[in-house]
Amino acid sequence: IPPPHRGLVSRSVLRQYLDRTPNSYQEFPIITGTGRTVWVGQNVTLNLDERGEPAGFQAIARDISDRKRAEEEREQQYHAAEQARSELRSVLDAAFAPMLVVLLDGTMRTANRRLYDMFPTLTHQAVEDQPLASLATAFDELFEDGPALVAWLQAAVASATSPGPLGAVQVHPVRRNFSVMRSEEHTSELQSRETISYAVFCLKK
Repeated sequence: IPPPHRGLVSRSVLRQYLDRTPNSYQEFPIITGTGRTVWVGQNVTLNLDERGEPAGFQAIARDISDRKRAEEEREQQYHAAEQARSELRSVLDAAFAPMLVVLLDGTMRTANRRLYDMFPTLTHQAVEDQPLASLATAFDELFEDGPALVAWLQAAVASATSPGPLGAVQVHPVRRNFSVMRSEEHTSELQSRETISYAVFCLKK
């Protein structure tokens, strides 16, 4: 067992002994004879004698390295996604117009501060990582035709990766003196044209 983990493992076994805990479970790395690091999940059973006193331990360990690697990869992907979301939000927060970011599968990624300021009934929980369709009712209260706006947004997102100029999408009127348009500056210039993964929409007078 690597030095940083030895104390944790020994303290766990000692606590199990002192508390007379029947079973315990721990996960820790071990170094094999070839120098390879393997993560194991270990179940430890406290054996008692006929007087109910500790007589020893029985431990069964199994290799959980694949699961630990998968967990680490998911955590890295999560942190990378959160970092990308934070960087994108910083760029969009500098814009005056309210903006909404939608992934190609129709999931809303984030929105800038201006959008939330203009529409205080919209919350981060209602927008981030939620499907566009879930905002149909909220959009209906804010704009003239929420379902039609959702349908237009979905079509505009889908066309972001189709051949031809991005600017082919028309603006969509949503309220008196307001229209939604796909921001080609943010949709194309913040990404590689060959690897577009989201579309950015802005609300303008």
